[in-house]
Amino acid sequence: FKPSKVVEKDTSDDMFEALIKGDVDAVYTSSTSKMLDEHGGYGMVHGAPGWTRGVGYGCHPEYGDVVGLLNDGLRRYKGTSAYAALCAKFSNVTCDTKRTTFSNVKTTASPEIADHPTSRADIVLATEADWLTYNRINDAVLSGFDIE
Repeated sequence: FKPSKVVEKDTSDDMFEALIKGDVDAVYTSSTSKMLDEHGGYGMVHGAPGWTRGVGYGCHPEYGDVVGLLNDGLRRYKGTSAYAALCAKFSNVTCDTKRTTFSNVKTTASPEIADHPTSRADIVLATEADWLTYNRINDAVLSGFDIE
């Protein structure tokens, strides 16, 4: 297993220039709010505070087939010396040494998780729900004014 190259940038401008040019495929920043404020066109996919208790990786439900690949990649990377070096470099971050993955299914321990498909969706329907006081998520399903 050969993980992708990790590149560090001094400023968020440099980081996003690399993303826009296609020099990198993804970015990670510890200052999400600042990054989103400074660069339009990007957004938080799941912004519930405290839900990861650390760094989390997610996948839209329409890409259910990708979850297995992400989990495999994460398991493999967490077993490398590069991951151990990253954890040592940032010793104040609690690293996952158990190679934890996301099963993408509702369980008794995690009833808030919706069962997501394990295959690629043929079509995805989306809606905007920005009437905050009139919309809610119940049992992992968006409901309220904008939906009903």
